[in-house]
Amino acid sequence: MVWQKIDRFPGSLMADGFIHGSARDQIDVTLLALASHFEAGRILGADGEVEVDQPFLKSNRVFRSRPDDSASAFENEIGPLIRAEFEGLFRDPEVRASLVALHPGLELRGKRLQVGEIQISAYGHGDYYVAHFDAGGTSRITINLLWCIGEQSFSGGSLKFHDPVDEAREAEIEFRKNRLVVFPCHTLHQVSRVELEGGRYENKRFSIQAWSELVDE
Repeated sequence: MVWQKIDRFPGSLMADGFIHGSARDQIDVTLLALASHFEAGRILGADGEVEVDQPFLKSNRVFRSRPDDSASAFENEIGPLIRAEFEGLFRDPEVRASLVALHPGLELRGKRLQVGEIQISAYGHGDYYVAHFDAGGTSRITINLLWCIGEQSFSGGSLKFHDPVDEAREAEIEFRKNRLVVFPCHTLHQVSRVELEGGRYENKRFSIQAWSELVDE
């Protein structure tokens, strides 16, 4: 996997072709099986079920999964695989160098990357996510895997980075299936509007994301 640094946003990387082999088909099959979870416009998770009515969020199809959720079809199928792939990023020299660049003097020995909850978002026609920061401050990392079922059939849906101080400083990462984007949680980012003919679930733009942090081994 070849990493590309995202210009003007230190600690941010992207790479294509993250998931290999039969696991790609396995993700497609599992996402199809989760279709009913996305149809009600709710957030589903270990804390129960809540309506999604935030005015800043027009992607009202969100599914959350935790490693201890034994009833989750996601956890029983591909959750462990994706979590292991995400946590394995810590072994990559480019990722480790980015962590040190963000936090000079950071001691990596005896540490590992821990991923807890995984969240899946599905964006249909007209869906978007306005500019926001992820929770967790400067010490956490956002891992975002861009995905679609089968071949891409929508336009838009790019991931955009912004500088809250310098409006001229921004970066746009075009959607590409199986593209992984890693960036500090304190990066201001958004998802642009998705354009999609028809409302078929399997044609939507998906993102599989998690928030990780360094913990002692």
